[in-house]
Amino acid sequence: MRRIFCPSRVAVIGASPAPENLAANIVFNLINFGFKGEFYAVGRSGGEVHGVPIHRDVASLPSDIDFAAILTPAPTVPAFMEQCIARGARGFWVGTGGFSEFSEGGAELERRIASIAREAGARFIGPNCWGIINMENGLCLPFGRVRMLPFGRTSILAQSGGVGISYLQEMAGENIGLSKFASIGNKADVDEVDLLKFLGDDPGTAVICLYLESINRGREFAAAAAAISKPIILHKTNTTPLARTIAKTHTSSLASDDAVLDAAVKSAGIIRVGTVRELVDTANIFRLPPMKGRRMAVMSRSGGHAIIAADECSRLGFELPPLPNDVIEKVRGRLRAGVISLGNPLDLGDLYDHAFYAEMIKMVLPLDSVDGVVLLFTYHPAMGMQVPEDIILTAKRLSETHGKPVAFCLMSWAEEASEIKKLVDFPIFQTTEEAIRALDRSYRYHLRRNGIPPAPSAIGPGGPSAARTIVDACCARGETLVSYDALGAIRAEGIEVVPTFLAHDIEEVRTLSTGMPVPLVLKVQASGVSHKSDAGGVALGVSGPQDAVAKAIAMKDRVENIVPGAKVHGFILQETAPGGVEMFIGAGRDRSFGPFVTAGLGGVFVEIYRDVATLPAPVDGRAALGMLQSLGGFPVLDGFRGRPRCDLDALCDAIVKVSRLIASDERISGIDVNPIVVYPKGLGVLAVDARMTLETAATGNWQLATGYCSRSP
Repeated sequence: MRRIFCPSRVAVIGASPAPENLAANIVFNLINFGFKGEFYAVGRSGGEVHGVPIHRDVASLPSDIDFAAILTPAPTVPAFMEQCIARGARGFWVGTGGFSEFSEGGAELERRIASIAREAGARFIGPNCWGIINMENGLCLPFGRVRMLPFGRTSILAQSGGVGISYLQEMAGENIGLSKFASIGNKADVDEVDLLKFLGDDPGTAVICLYLESINRGREFAAAAAAISKPIILHKTNTTPLARTIAKTHTSSLASDDAVLDAAVKSAGIIRVGTVRELVDTANIFRLPPMKGRRMAVMSRSGGHAIIAADECSRLGFELPPLPNDVIEKVRGRLRAGVISLGNPLDLGDLYDHAFYAEMIKMVLPLDSVDGVVLLFTYHPAMGMQVPEDIILTAKRLSETHGKPVAFCLMSWAEEASEIKKLVDFPIFQTTEEAIRALDRSYRYHLRRNGIPPAPSAIGPGGPSAARTIVDACCARGETLVSYDALGAIRAEGIEVVPTFLAHDIEEVRTLSTGMPVPLVLKVQASGVSHKSDAGGVALGVSGPQDAVAKAIAMKDRVENIVPGAKVHGFILQETAPGGVEMFIGAGRDRSFGPFVTAGLGGVFVEIYRDVATLPAPVDGRAALGMLQSLGGFPVLDGFRGRPRCDLDALCDAIVKVSRLIASDERISGIDVNPIVVYPKGLGVLAVDARMTLETAATGNWQLATGYCSRSP
C-alpha cells in the first residue's frame, strides 16, 4: 500500500489544456496540496496544464515513475498500464468508469487490467473511483478540485466517491483533521481488507472511517478489524432489494445478508452507523478520552435541553448521579433569581456568569462519581454574548488532564457555530442527542476493546464430526437429505431428539404406530414441500394405528392437491414432545462472511416475529448465552413472572453444537432446528423438527432437505 500512498514520482495520464479536462484537476490538486515528490502530466494533445508541461506519451517522460494516475477512456487503460509498468510503475489509481459496473465488455476490461497488474506485481485502486489523498506528503489525486483540508489523524475509505466527498465536507466543517482518504470504486484489486490492514499499521491514522456497499472478503475483513486497536467506524449500505439494484449499476457490488454482516462487525469490535452525520459525530467523539463508565453529569443553559438530555440518558442507560452538596451550593450562589431547582442535569438558565461554566467543569469532572460531562451551551451573539472560546479551551485542557470526555454541544446559528469550530481543535456537537449518542458509542467501544474476548477461530472443513457419516452418505448418492437424516445429523452431534420413525407407506404407518405412546404426531415426507404445516402435512393428537392410517391417507391427498408437483414418499411418526418453551436454532453460510448461527423464539411464527440473534460460527457457550440474552423474548427463558427458569445451559450447548456443525463441513449450507423445546433447568432440550440444505458431490447444486432421526421401535 505504500506504493500507492507514498510514491516518489507520479505520472498523471489523460491530461490536456482543455478547461473541462478532469485529469487537469489532478495536476491542480498536486500543486495545491504541495506534493513532496515529482509529478508529470501525460496526454496526446501536448501543451501544458497549470504550468506543467504535458508529455505526449509515457515513453517521453524524463525519468522512471513509480506510480500512475490514469483517467482515460476504459478501452485505453490496459495499454497505458502496460506502458507505465515498463517505466517502473508498480502502484496505480484508475479513476475511469465504464468497467464491470457498466457492461460485460467493461467487466472483461476490468479482468484484463487486474491480470496485467498481477503479472507485474503491481497494485491498483479502482477502477471507477474519485481519488486518493495522503495529507502527510501532499498526494491528492481526486479528479475534482479539492479545497485545502485540515490535517489530522482520521482516515477515510469510501466505495462511493460522492459519499466520500460528503465525508470530507462534513469532517472539514467539524475541523476533524484528515490523514488519508481513498475512494475504492469497483475494488478490482485493492479492497477494504488491504486498506484496513494498512491503516491499522499506519502511525498517521488514529481513527478509521469506512463507507462500503459490499464486502467481498467478509471473514478476512472481520479478522483484520478485530486485530486493530483503533476505532473503526462503518457506514454499510446496500441492505435493501432496491438499494442492491442501484448498487449493481453503481460499483458492481453485491450485498451480504445484513443480519450476518451486523453480527460479524459487532464481534470484530467495529462501530456500525447508519448515516453520514452519525459517522462524523462518532469520529468526533474519538478526539476525546474514552467514556469508561455510565455515570454522567449534564450542565445546560436551557431547562428544555436539560430535559431532552435526561430523556436521552435514560434511553441509552446512562446514570445521572446526584452532585455533591458543595458543588450545588457554589452554583446556587451564582444564580440571579434563585428560582431554579438544582440537580443533575444542572439547569443553569439563571446563570449569566459565563466564566463560571469553566469553573463548574473544574469542580465536576474530577469527581469519582462522574465518568463524563455534557455541556449544553446556547449562544446568541445578537444578545451581546461573547464567543465561548475560553470555556471550550478549558474543557479541552481538563478533559485531557483527567482522561474523561467533555462533550460540548453548541446551540446557535449555523454560521456562528461554523466559525467557532474553526477556532478550536476540539469536537463541538450540534444537538443534545448527537452528543449523548456519541458518548454512548465511545463507552461501548471502550467496553468491547477492554472486556470482550476475541471470537473463536473457525473450524475448517473435514474436522471430526459424528454427523459427517450421514452427510457423506447423502452427498455420495447425490441426493437431498431424506427421511430421518437431518434430525439424525443433529442427534449425532449430541442434541436430544424426540423419538421419531419413518414409514415408507401406509402399511408401515399402521405397523410403526402400534405400540407407540399416544397421542402421536404424524407428518408428511414429500419432495417439494418445505413447510409441512402450510401444506396440510402435519396432524397432531393421533390416537392410535387406525387414526394414523386414516390421517395419512387424507394427508397424502391434501398435500398433493395444495402443493403442485409435490410427491409424497413417506410419513413421519413422532411421540408428542412434552410442553415447554419452543425455540429456533438455525445456521447458514454467507458468501462473504462464511458460516453463522442464529437463535430465537421458535415455532410457526419465527418468520413473523423475527426475534433472533446472529453470530459468526462457531460460537462458544459464553457467546451463545449472550445471543439468548439479547433477545426481546429472553424473559420467557429466564423465569418471567414466576415461571420456572429454562435450562439455558442445555440450550446454549445445542447452539454451540449446531454452530460447530455448520462450521466444520462446507457441504452444509443451511440448518434449521425448529422447534427445539426447552424445559426447566436441569431437564434439557428436545429437538422436534429439522431441515438441512446440502451441496451434494454428485450434482454440485444446493438442495433443500427435510429429515428426521428414527430410533428402532
